[in-house]
Amino acid sequence: MCYVPKEDRDFMQFFWFRGNNPNEDLVEYRALVHIFGNRPSPAVATFALRAACRGQEAPRLARTFIEDHFYMDDGLGTAQSEEEAINILREARRILAKFNIRLHKIASNRTSVMAAFPDSEVAEEIKDLWPQDHHAQGTLGMTWNLREDRLSVTTTIPDRPFTRRGVLGTVNALYDNIGFISPVILAGRLFQRSVIPRKADGDPSLQELDWDDPLPDRYSMEWEAWKTSLSSLHLLTIPRALRTHNFHSDCKQELHVFFDASQDAIGNVIYSRSVQGKNVYVAFLNGESKVAPRQARSIPRLELCAVVGAAQDTVSILRSLKKKPDQIYYYTNSLVVLGYLRNRERRFSKYVTRRVELILNTSSASQWRYISTEQNPGDVASRPSDPHSLLKTCWLTGPPFLRQSTLVIPGIEPPSETDQLPEFEEANPRVLKVAASPLGGRFDQLFLAHGWWDIVAWRVSRIIWKLCRFRSTITAKRAITLETLSPMQAQDWDILALVRDAQAACFSLELSCLASGKTLPQGHRFVPLAPFQDNEGVLSVGGRLRWSEFPYDYRHPILIPRKHPITQSILEHCHRKINHQGRHVTAGAVRESGFHVEGSAKEIRQLIA
Repeated sequence: MCYVPKEDRDFMQFFWFRGNNPNEDLVEYRALVHIFGNRPSPAVATFALRAACRGQEAPRLARTFIEDHFYMDDGLGTAQSEEEAINILREARRILAKFNIRLHKIASNRTSVMAAFPDSEVAEEIKDLWPQDHHAQGTLGMTWNLREDRLSVTTTIPDRPFTRRGVLGTVNALYDNIGFISPVILAGRLFQRSVIPRKADGDPSLQELDWDDPLPDRYSMEWEAWKTSLSSLHLLTIPRALRTHNFHSDCKQELHVFFDASQDAIGNVIYSRSVQGKNVYVAFLNGESKVAPRQARSIPRLELCAVVGAAQDTVSILRSLKKKPDQIYYYTNSLVVLGYLRNRERRFSKYVTRRVELILNTSSASQWRYISTEQNPGDVASRPSDPHSLLKTCWLTGPPFLRQSTLVIPGIEPPSETDQLPEFEEANPRVLKVAASPLGGRFDQLFLAHGWWDIVAWRVSRIIWKLCRFRSTITAKRAITLETLSPMQAQDWDILALVRDAQAACFSLELSCLASGKTLPQGHRFVPLAPFQDNEGVLSVGGRLRWSEFPYDYRHPILIPRKHPITQSILEHCHRKINHQGRHVTAGAVRESGFHVEGSAKEIRQLIA
């Protein structure tokens, strides 16, 4: 039993009925021991196991097993031989026993390993059946057939009502951490999207339904057919081992990554290929099928999303492999994607450029190959399937050419002419916007020519400083607040000059209304922001935060108009300042900088799409 330190027990408070009687009042309790299922519990359990190894002399394999192969209270490991497995378990039991941690419920696919330990330490459900009958052992949400040494997924479909909540709960009840039944789960997720649509699309009759309202009967046949197909999931099995016992640990090992995209989904699949002499063994390693992101509205964009997912999954696999592969191959049936990855001269939209950079950060263009759709198992990942149909494909076994002793990759080279690739942009897209800008601000040309907020602000500060020096020269009056500014001190004034210029061009009516002492009319889009004009004549956000102790810029951020050159410049500056992180982090950086951009969510999404 692991007790919580006294100084930390206030963090584990909860309410429950007095004396465990539902008829009594709710009272406040504190947990004195770590609770199974609490969010930090897995980290606490792992820390306790690793702490047990500190200061003890133990063989390297046993120490590695304890430190790296436990998931909560379950340990999963492999060994090169039966003797090695027995030694690892014995040493691990000895180490943990010093801290009253009992390592038991041992299960193995070899009888000699099971026989090396007393019956009391063997898994209760196995010792009476082994070896007369095969047995399926539950392992991290999967089923491990000890006799055949294969993994499968066996699930009990919950009996839920045919409502939105019931559909969501049923689909999410399927757990597949390897992803080899992901095309089957994809069919359920696509159905889920069809009955839980966005407000802007989908069946109008579904928009008025609540989460617990029965769904229309016309959807029930498709739903029941999918649930019925789940009873055949036990037919889908894969070998547990990545290579058989006759392959040495120093054999050549490769990863082969396939991906594809359809209008409805994207997906990828990764295989391990072991080669020793003329012997070749191909094993399913990881698969993934996802519903197509709504933002990607074309097949080339969907394929880029699929490539990013495949590259990220490969990086995750590489982190978990003990032995790094000798070679990694990526396959696609999209000539457009190959053209993007091998392009060195043309410019493309931000959506394409950003994803190509993510892909090339984890792989090189020379690793990518073309493969026909018929030979691409990634095509299976991007389309819904049922267990019987999935068995007829090469999804679980990989394409036939991987099992040949000499790897001959079928394919062609991508086109050398990249002008035909979609989302091509001219070399200087900002120049095209100069004539189209309807705002007419004094500093618009600076933004359109340079774009970056810090560069424009520096140039404006120099202009203001020089104007102030010139004014002091031709007049006898000396305004200390302006004339004595140095270029560094002009930073505050240049910000105000830029903002006032943009607000005068876009918010002239609002500024006139507030300057005359009137309030904005009911229904105006700025009413929820309670705007006001500060002492510098800048339109800022009001509200209840004025009573808080936050800095002034955070309580009353400056209101920045949408679709103005200043907006793009500020957003790009904040996005670079946080090292190109996601939308939410960028939005926080904009707010911390003292700005409230009108429609910022859409503007940021377009910036980093």
